[in-house]
Amino acid sequence: MGKRRLKGIPEAIKVYRMIQDPNSYDYQILLHSNKPVNEKNKIGIFIWSTFIAVDALNTVLFILAETRYLTRIKDKQSNSGLRDIC
Repeated sequence: MGKRRLKGIPEAIKVYRMIQDPNSYDYQILLHSNKPVNEKNKIGIFIWSTFIAVDALNTVLFILAETRYLTRIKDKQSNSGLRDIC
């Protein structure tokens, strides 16, 4: 097709015309490789997403519980007159 200058690109770029043969082997492979997601993949994605969400929630709850536990220990130590070791 020729060379074109596009805004933001300092050099002229070459523009080619593509001829697509619907009967070619490479085109058929490309056409069939872009299949939509089937039901098994959707279920697998849902299961993994749920697992990741539950794992993240479990991690957050564990951190909160550990923080509360350490805060209680510090409060007991400061109230009992023992030196703060944490």
